[in-house]
Amino acid sequence: MPYIQLISSFGWEPIEQVYRQYRQLPRGQYPASEAAKRDYWFSAICTATHRNLGPFFAQWRVPVSPEAQKAATAYPGWLPPEMRWSDKSGQNRVLSFLRHERQPSAC
Repeated sequence: MPYIQLISSFGWEPIEQVYRQYRQLPRGQYPASEAAKRDYWFSAICTATHRNLGPFFAQWRVPVSPEAQKAATAYPGWLPPEMRWSDKSGQNRVLSFLRHERQPSAC
């Protein structure tokens, strides 16, 4: 679903750009750990879209390091419309449906 939301909003070009960039890395510069891979993807897709995707990644519970998050603050924050709602004051609020823990059913 996150890929669909990114493609729907930004098209394929940012994703293709990140993949091209990754393929051009010398082997010694490949991210070694899963956390480093997530940080690389996060930083690269933020740069490609010129958006801070920190709120988006947080809603999808994709962890990124504080350092990567801080670097992304150079860009305006972004969430797709379906992950936003407005309260009575007219302020946009982030939906938190992905943050709620699911309760076990009482079957």
